[in-house]
Amino acid sequence: MILPNETLITDFFSLLFETTDLFLRSNGDLCSLSSDDRSILLRTSSESILCLGALFILYQSQLITYRSFLNALHKIYGDQCLSLTIYATKLIDPDIVFTKMTLSLLLFSTNIYLFSSKLQEHYVDTKTIFLIQNRYAEITWKYLLYRYSHHEAVLKFMNLIRYLFVLIRTLFHLQSVQHHVNDVISLIENTELKLILDDIEQIE
Repeated sequence: MILPNETLITDFFSLLFETTDLFLRSNGDLCSLSSDDRSILLRTSSESILCLGALFILYQSQLITYRSFLNALHKIYGDQCLSLTIYATKLIDPDIVFTKMTLSLLLFSTNIYLFSSKLQEHYVDTKTIFLIQNRYAEITWKYLLYRYSHHEAVLKFMNLIRYLFVLIRTLFHLQSVQHHVNDVISLIENTELKLILDDIEQIE
């Protein structure tokens, strides 16, 4: 029998996966790439985007402070994932604009994944991917300099690097949670299919 708080967690993650799908499909730079490049990026980035989105929501909603929520989360994901999740929420930046920019940076980052060992080694259009990566990094840095002092901007980037290390550790432990792996695979496949259908619709 599923306890009420577990049902709420199931609903929470269902909405999270739906929101992640919408975020991926709404990115014009991703949509403009070839289907091969999109497929690789979805497999290298979807899980990290999903995790950052979840952590930001947990931080904003303060759900992480409710014992019943933590107990249900522990039952589903185990000790290590829960401990890392609690720690990671302490590193989340409260600036929602910076967080959105970070999500876009993660989408086009190619070295923060542990999800699949069956990826192609090279992108079909490496130059375009590189230009997109640089553009997002430059826009993010310019935003931080506009919004904060140079010192604060540097500190925020340093904190982001710390967060990414915790994210990698969290992703590593999540690989042992089979239903999570299955859900991420479904997210990737469904998003990829919807993008292909969008391409076909535009041609017609």
